[in-house]
Amino acid sequence: MTGEFAVEAVRLFVALLIAASLVALAARRIGVPDEVAFLLVGLVGAFLLPTTIAVTPSIVLLVLLPGLVFEAAYRVRFSELRRSLWAVVLLAIPGVLITAVVVAFVYRAVEGWLADVERIAADAVAQARRLGGCGSLPSVRAAPTSKW
Repeated sequence: MTGEFAVEAVRLFVALLIAASLVALAARRIGVPDEVAFLLVGLVGAFLLPTTIAVTPSIVLLVLLPGLVFEAAYRVRFSELRRSLWAVVLLAIPGVLITAVVVAFVYRAVEGWLADVERIAADAVAQARRLGGCGSLPSVRAAPTSKW
């Protein structure tokens, strides 16, 4: 990240934080749920503002998700949670286990595929060196050797 880009990102973050605070205050004053007000202001802003903001997975995981989890935990009603505790536990444990198994299988499949791609690339580089070194392909030069 360059210094100018970082400063611009911090300015944008502060501006969005101030805007969110003002929207939340206005929503409470007129009696609209915060979430509805944020949605409406976000839709209007998306159409009116000329700037495009790239939302990457790292922004979602590092900026948006912690705020959403904190807000949900802050507003939880423990009496309702206590009543539905068994349902939460019975759904959460299998959900986490199934997700872990799916991620493991996908990782194993991609890992094997990536190993094949790396092996093919290494063979192509070795072949180019061999052909370039013997003069059979004058347009292919031998690539310098490097250690990984």
